[in-house]
Amino acid sequence: MGAHSEIQRWIQGIVSFPCPICHNTTPDVPPNAFCPDCIRTFPILHPPYCPSCGGHLDTALNVCSSCLRQPKRPWKNAIALFHHEEPIQNIIHQFKYRKMAVYAQSFATYAKAQIEARANPMPEALIPVPMHWFRYLSRGYNQTELLAQALRDQLHIPIVNALKSQHILPHQMTLNRKERMKKRKDAFALTRHATQLKGKHVMLIDDVLTTGATLSAATECLKTCGVGSVTIFVIARR
Repeated sequence: MGAHSEIQRWIQGIVSFPCPICHNTTPDVPPNAFCPDCIRTFPILHPPYCPSCGGHLDTALNVCSSCLRQPKRPWKNAIALFHHEEPIQNIIHQFKYRKMAVYAQSFATYAKAQIEARANPMPEALIPVPMHWFRYLSRGYNQTELLAQALRDQLHIPIVNALKSQHILPHQMTLNRKERMKKRKDAFALTRHATQLKGKHVMLIDDVLTTGATLSAATECLKTCGVGSVTIFVIARR
């Protein structure tokens, strides 16, 4: 019996992986996934969902009270996982600025079931919001590309790098909504890969949705190459 117990503990040690937040090992949790205890602390968005922003639908209409004050979104559907509150706010900050690439896999593992349940139809291509080359050099990576790669592995949907950034965009928090919309006009251009997307349903991927200015500009750019429809995916809704 003692030897059997030792073997069981040894097997559990092989199939158990640490949660990237608390570093606890939990049996049957995929590599680098958030553990159930940490997930319980997250500000999870619950249904019904607003198709305009992915947040909670708090009206009897087809958009939430926040989106009622915004121009009509150019995309078909929006999927957001969390409110942009702690601890998710800090986790996203680490993901973006502290080289915590491991969080890409963790978010994608959590997102898989949400996307499969909420995307209708499922996307035929994943498109990360691009980063200007100068900002990419200074940071060393684009977190939305890492997230798209992790989602590709979970969903088995190809990535198409159909967009490129035309100029360096100021950080969202330094501008009001009107300034954000103005700065993001003509912010993106199509790459040669965009020709693959004609008539297809695609998923545009970013980390946080605030006013939607960046995602609106990217979606409008994609529409010029004839995409069928766009669903946006973000980790958090601010």
